[in-house]
Amino acid sequence: MRENQKPMVGICLAKIQDATRSDLMQRICQEAHDRGFRVQIYNMYNDLFFRRKRDEGEKSVLNVLQMELLSVLIVLPQTILDERTVLELIDRAKQAKVPVISIDQQIPGCYNVLYEYEKPFSQVVRHVFQVHHCRRVAFVAGFKGNPFSEARIQVYKDALEEFGIPFDPTLLKYGDFWEWPAYVAARELLEQGLPEAIICANDTMAMAVCEIMYQNNIRVPEDVIVTGFDGIAKEQYHSPRLTTGAQDQPHCSWLTMEIAAKLIAGEQLPSQDYYVHNQVRFSESCGCQKMNFHNSSHMLMQIYGQMEETREFEFRIFSMIGTLTDGSTLMETAERLGEYFLNMSTAYMQLCLNGGYLRDCDVAVPPDCQKDDMFVLAQRDSTEYTTPMTRYPFRQQLADPERAYFFQAPVLFVPLHDQNDVFGYLVTVYDPHNLQHNYLYTFVMGLDQILSTIRNQSILRCMNRILTETNQELANMYIHDSMTGLLNRRGFFQEMDRRRAACGDRESWVYVASVDMDSLKYINDTFGHQEGDFAIKTVADAIVSCAGKNGFCARFGGDEYLAAIITEDPEEDGCRTFAQRLANRLHSLNQQKLRPYQFGASCGTVLESNTQELDLDQLMKLADDRMYSEKLRRKCVRGEPRESHAS
Repeated sequence: MRENQKPMVGICLAKIQDATRSDLMQRICQEAHDRGFRVQIYNMYNDLFFRRKRDEGEKSVLNVLQMELLSVLIVLPQTILDERTVLELIDRAKQAKVPVISIDQQIPGCYNVLYEYEKPFSQVVRHVFQVHHCRRVAFVAGFKGNPFSEARIQVYKDALEEFGIPFDPTLLKYGDFWEWPAYVAARELLEQGLPEAIICANDTMAMAVCEIMYQNNIRVPEDVIVTGFDGIAKEQYHSPRLTTGAQDQPHCSWLTMEIAAKLIAGEQLPSQDYYVHNQVRFSESCGCQKMNFHNSSHMLMQIYGQMEETREFEFRIFSMIGTLTDGSTLMETAERLGEYFLNMSTAYMQLCLNGGYLRDCDVAVPPDCQKDDMFVLAQRDSTEYTTPMTRYPFRQQLADPERAYFFQAPVLFVPLHDQNDVFGYLVTVYDPHNLQHNYLYTFVMGLDQILSTIRNQSILRCMNRILTETNQELANMYIHDSMTGLLNRRGFFQEMDRRRAACGDRESWVYVASVDMDSLKYINDTFGHQEGDFAIKTVADAIVSCAGKNGFCARFGGDEYLAAIITEDPEEDGCRTFAQRLANRLHSLNQQKLRPYQFGASCGTVLESNTQELDLDQLMKLADDRMYSEKLRRKCVRGEPRESHAS
């Protein structure tokens, strides 16, 4: 921790969108604020139970956490259902000498703030036997072998023994703490004969049991008593209200921050268990309170209003996804994202993306950028929206002094990813009075989809660009001579057809020059094929330079070339002087004495009107014949033996 900065408390949990957890976070943040502490919350929207690829992406947010900035780390292991992740997190804290407070789970070496479940649960169970005088009582437990579940089964068995009732194993069912297994358990109990009461190990299963009773026209509590435990937020909307044991969250948050304050102050506390007493509520589902239908009606209207608001918000998010995945680049999308940032109920929000993601999206980043370096793509500060693209090296992203003012308030970090492919994270001021977690969750899921689509579109554009370039290269290879770069026979005819057609009805001329290089066999035999190749390319370059900007040239094989010009002004394009200019060019090269041999070529030319009746094959044959005539003439001048036309 830096000097003159408030102590920083880190909190790691999963599924903060759960109302009970959100309420606890609100209370802890308030306690921290009252004591002058700053808070960073790192949330995963999955509980990691199934260890899927998406869970890997979710827990990436823990990599953002920098232990060296923390004074205390608070972990909620009962929300993170992957023991390995929890233990690795705690080990990181210990290596950084950061004390760890574990809420609701006993972990060796930690300061454990535990809810005292056994006593209040025993009160609920004994209440069914002692006050309501039930004898045939069923029990719906959680997972078989789960410590919480087994402890509550034992409380049930102890109560049976206390009231002199034999244990009937057929009345013990397992609902796995979830709705669907609890539905199955309730149906099995009905098939065995309706008991007087059904005690459930948590509220979720109790509400599921009530639903099955309702479906079978069985009244709660008139026909059967049902009890739950844990006092979850959803229970307050249930009719009938459950007899349950609720967590004392005010006491839990106070005790947690009291321990944190002492640790920050340097007090030497033993790593031990600190207990929070649960509060028992005897309510409607056991008959201790009358049903309040007026209250139920009010809650139904409240729920309906929330559903309407949620539907409208989800519509805006769907619209955001559709609007921002239209093929725009990442930076174009960032400019349009402001409308949706400003609609969120928060004063400050940053969208941070890593360098690897930006490279995938074809965004220019500094050459020394590391994959995990973070860039602030989008930022909302009150009513101002900007796209700063500020870079923060990974180990500095939370410690930068320019951002320090932002982190004076509690802040929430959530990951942005597609399965286990991590894009970055979203960070926002944690204002529990205004920030609705289900809305933020929907917003983040929308961002995940948008960022994934943009990245995929960028990669696809890049692949299409590469494919186009590759196809162009292949097309060029298909119509070009690999040695000289001139057109080959196929390319020559394609270009000839294209240029003749481009002239349309305008008067134009077709000029063709057939060129045959001198002495290629002599050069190859005497100086080697490498020199022969050099000579072929040198003559090709000379032909191209003489053909001019309106000409095009081809190598038809070996030492044979063609040059052509499609022109409306033969004089201007130098058609009549081509052969002489080529001879002059080669003579100039020979004067430089670049090689131990002479460059030479014979040339035959033809100029004809560009009409539909023009026979190109005949034109080329005429040019070829004239070239061979010129070749024979030059041989005679040099005193060399004559060759047949076919040679």
